[in-house]
Amino acid sequence: MHGMHKGNITEAMQYEAIEIGNLRQDEAVRLGKHDGPINTHAPRTSHIMGCVGEIAVRDWLGIDQALTVNTFKTGADLMEDIEVRTRARLSYDLNFRPNDDPAKRYVLVRYDGRRYPNASAIGEVQLEGWAYGYDCMREEFVGDPGGFGKPCWLMPPTELNSMETLVIGG
Repeated sequence: MHGMHKGNITEAMQYEAIEIGNLRQDEAVRLGKHDGPINTHAPRTSHIMGCVGEIAVRDWLGIDQALTVNTFKTGADLMEDIEVRTRARLSYDLNFRPNDDPAKRYVLVRYDGRRYPNASAIGEVQLEGWAYGYDCMREEFVGDPGGFGKPCWLMPPTELNSMETLVIGG
């Protein structure tokens, strides 16, 4: 099932992530959106991190799609049904929250936040694999990261489908 792949983030990819991440943060502030209590990064950093992950998956799939701004869970990160979860620790699992769409596909992208502490300079990521949301919703994956009283499902990478099986229109 699981098969991790490394992805190199080029300077052009990083600049795109910074540009779109900043636009996302500015739009969120303009609309009065607030980060939840689980966020462990500054909001702008979280948006840039997310964009890096989306760009890495987009590159893996070989698709030409602009990243979106101002969708706020009404669309998908990529294609019609791919959500990318970018995590700043190589030990973190794929997080699936109760309000996430179980019919969508979720891809886990991780990077070493100690090696790349600045989200604006991430050089390498790991594409760990993917799962449908409904496959994440298993009792043994329930957790409450950070102890904030907001349980979610945390699917380990060993349970994910291989990146080779993530196909366009899947």
